[in-house]
Order: sequence, then structure tokens, then C-alpha cells
Amino acid sequence: MGVHDRAAIVAATRQIGFMQQLNNDKSVLRAAVEQLKFRQQRILDDQQPVMNEAQALAIEQNDSSVLASFVNPILAEKRQSGKAARERAEQIVRRRAAALAKQSVNATYSTLLSLSDLLRSHADLPGRKLVFVLSDGFVLKGGKSDATERLLQMTEAAARAGIVIYALDAGGPEAGRVDASEVAAPEPTGGRPLSVGGETFLPPDGPRVLVAATGGRFLQNTGALGESIVKVLTETSRYYLLGWRVEPAMLQSGNSKSLKVIVKDHSDVTVRLRQTSIDLSQYVWAENEPVKDEGPDHLFKAIRSPSPLTALPVFLYAGYTHEPNKGQVLQILVQIAYEAIAAAVAPKEDASIEVMGAVLNKNGATADFFQSSLSVPMYSTSQSKEKQADLIRSRLVALEPGIYQVRIAARDSKSGRIGSANEWIEVPPFLPGKLCLSSIYLTEQQVQEASPTSPVSETLPEKAPSVRRLFSALSRLHFYVFFYNYVRPSDGALPSFLTQVKIHKGDQAVIQSPLQPLQIQAGPGEGFIIYSATVLLKGLQAGPYILEVTAIDRSNSATAIQRVSFWIR
Repeated sequence: MGVHDRAAIVAATRQIGFMQQLNNDKSVLRAAVEQLKFRQQRILDDQQPVMNEAQALAIEQNDSSVLASFVNPILAEKRQSGKAARERAEQIVRRRAAALAKQSVNATYSTLLSLSDLLRSHADLPGRKLVFVLSDGFVLKGGKSDATERLLQMTEAAARAGIVIYALDAGGPEAGRVDASEVAAPEPTGGRPLSVGGETFLPPDGPRVLVAATGGRFLQNTGALGESIVKVLTETSRYYLLGWRVEPAMLQSGNSKSLKVIVKDHSDVTVRLRQTSIDLSQYVWAENEPVKDEGPDHLFKAIRSPSPLTALPVFLYAGYTHEPNKGQVLQILVQIAYEAIAAAVAPKEDASIEVMGAVLNKNGATADFFQSSLSVPMYSTSQSKEKQADLIRSRLVALEPGIYQVRIAARDSKSGRIGSANEWIEVPPFLPGKLCLSSIYLTEQQVQEASPTSPVSETLPEKAPSVRRLFSALSRLHFYVFFYNYVRPSDGALPSFLTQVKIHKGDQAVIQSPLQPLQIQAGPGEGFIIYSATVLLKGLQAGPYILEVTAIDRSNSATAIQRVSFWIR
């Protein structure tokens, strides 16, 4: 995952609960995976010979061969023959098939409903969106099911939202499996079997329709799930975006056009196109449409939004420290874009901002909730950059160790614009005797500003931490982090550390300091040391980066690593 990437683990059974949402924290994703438990959704049939889903589907579709494979054993057991006896046996088998098909339809409906919720909730999320569906197939036909129509509606919604679906065959390699379409002709007394060793083999109709309608691929016969996903991510990251101009007449009801894409003289290039119809009129919107004021009550709606709202730019940073009397303390830093507020108010008129925030644990229970109104004084354009710190609000919350999500929503009462942001954070346990680091806090220094004379300080920097974490390539990146649980030498000497600072762009370290001793020139504070340092950003290109700080306690070789993301404009 890159700095801008977000992922979610989603279960059709919804068993993951609150953590079933997008985030960029791998520890949260791993915790979501740990919630997964295998649940066999059995399609029950207690009669002999046992009928499976695929066989019930074939009987529903009047497959005489499969029907015979169940009718003949009934006639043989009862020692009956003749037309009337066969008709009675067929009625019994068809009732069994209808009941089994109904259970299958219900299972398919549950799966599609969960997938539909996923696609709908992320429709407004910007950026490229890929969905991997792991399935061993599900039935789209049979009985009075509207699964096919529902699936087509879903894929059209996915296409409008720019979501591409890839399906992976959860059954793995096909060794030893029998496809119903490839089974030999039935024996005179039996009919063709649609199972081997008691296993049910469902047709992959559903996954194939999903991928064909959204421009993805169906990955079958693979036992290497990780390799398949890496391959898909690689190929979808190298693409050309094609566009075409739509004539106004095409937006009238009843008009349609076909689109075919080829790359001339490049047989090595693969073109994937959604095999579906798109209502182009849904892509048209009025230019310069005024912002709709949804009122203060809609802050509740905004804070629950699965994707951030951007009408009012809101920035959030959540970090943690440790206090002797409170334990682990979560610090919530919120900033609202000053320039966005200033543009909506008259000169010399103060702005009013309503802010709502919540801290939720991994189960979705509220650990903290707050709401306030802010009066923001307006400054001239020349002063606005210096006054950005005025819009930073901080809140401290004492929490038990665990995984939390911080959600923020803000509303400009003058324009009615609403913005939101959310961030996951794992607050680790504070274990005695184990070196611990707080979150990393960043500030920006201009090149002409003096650098700190010592990397260790007992006081916090005067500048407020950067919430946006967006810096100029012509500036210095200054950071500070707290060290806890270090060893105090018995002879009264100062604690001794080795430290290293790295800056990563993707998987590559673009700046790396040597592992070097940290000289502490003053006695440590009450149970912690503030380590601060400055990195020159000159030469780094615009884009996302990761700052990594490593600390080693030389007294017992205990090691701690902390990371934070930032951007260069």
C-alpha cells in the first residue's frame, strides 16, 4: 500500500463489523482479518441421494438427464415402473429441487445485498477504486430470482462510480473438479452427476457478470491468491484514460451508441472495456451550482459518511503520548482550511464554524464525543498564512490501549458547506521495561530559520504541530517524538540511545541517516525524553513520503520504530 492507498476487508456475512471500512493503517487491516471466521452457509437437503445446488438448478431448468439421476433411484427403491409412477417420482424430485433452489437464491441475495452496500457507500469516494470478490460461484438463475437484474443494476452503479471489479475463484486450481458442462453423457440408468466426493460445484455466472460489466477480469484456476492480487494491482496502475466528447443529442432518451477501443499496431496491449450500458445523462450536472445548506443537524450525517466530505476542507491528525497519571492519551488535532472560510465571508467579518467529533473503538462504540462552535477572525490575504495556526484545535482523551477511529465534521455557518475527515490509530500498550515511542509530530522550518542546537529537549517546540503535513521542498522538516520506558543506568549516568532517521518514497529510502549515538546534554524529564531533529527537504520531488524514526536503548538493546506520512507540494 502506498501513502495515498486505502483498503478494506469486507465480509458478505458482515461479521467484521465496524472495522469493515476503508483505512490506510495495516494494523487495522490485520485486526479486521482476525475477525474473519469461516461460516458454512449450507444448502440443506437430507434426502437420498443428496441433491446439491447445481443439480437443483439444472432440474429447475428442465434438464432431463439430471432429473433422471434422481427419479430412477426412487423407482428402483419402490420397485415401480410405468408412466404414472415416473410422473409421481418427478413431482417429488421437482419439489425437492424447488426448495433447494429457494435456499440457494436466498444465499445469493444475501451476498449481492452486501456487495451492493459496499459499492453504494464508496460511490462518491475520489480516486481509482478496485474491488476483489473472492467467490466459488453463485447461482443467478432458478425459481423466481431477480438476482440477474439486481446484479446488472449493481454493475451499472459501479461503472458510474469508477469502480472496477475483479473476481478470484476461491476454489483454487481445478484439479479433480468436474464442470457440469463437461461431464460425459448420462449412463442409461442414472443421469449425469454434478458433484464429486460430495462437493458442490457452482457455475461462476455471478463473478463473470460482475467483472465483464465493470472492465475487470475473472481469475480462475489459481492457487496463489497473493500473486494474483499483486499482478492485478500492477496492471491496473499502468493505464491510459480514454475520453470522448458527448453530443447533447445523445443525452436524449432512447439514443445509444456502441464504443469499441483498439490500439493500432500494438498487439501486445490489452484493452478492457465495460460490457454494459451507461446512462450518460446521469453524468451531467449544472455548472456553478450553489452549495446547498443542509443545516447544522447534518453534521451527524457528515460524521457518519463512509468517505470524507470535501466542500469544506478539514484536516485531521491523531497521535498519542503517555502521561504518568492518565496513561495513554490520544491527542486530536483539527484544522480547517482558512482560505476556504475567508472566501465565503465579507471583509472584516468573522466566520463561525461548528465542529463535531467522535472517537470510536474497533467495535464502533463511542469512547469520546465533543461538539463546539468556533469564531474565526478574518485577516488580510498577506496575514492568512501566519494565522493558520489560529484554526488548529486540540483535544486530549485518555484511552485504554487498542484500535480507534477518530471522526471529525465541520460546518461553515455562513455558506453551509460541510467537510469531514477520519483517521484510524492504534494506541499500543505501555509495557514497563519496553522502550516506547509516542506518535511523531511535524513542524515546518524555513531554510533561513536557525536549526535546533540540540536534538534533545525537555520543552515542546513553540510552533504548533502541522495537521496537514504538507511542506515545501525548499524548507526543513522538523519533528519531535517522546521516548518512554528507557533504562536509567544505576550509576546515575544519562540514558544512552542510538537513533536513525529515514524518509521513504514508496519502498525506497530517499534519505537515510547513519545509526548514530544520541547525545543527551541535559537530564531527562519526568519519565520521558523529547527527541527532535530537522531534515532538509531540498531535492525531493512533490508527492507522498514516510518519515521513519528508529530508537535503540543501548542499555538493553530494546528497539522501537515509529512512522508518519507527509507530503511535499
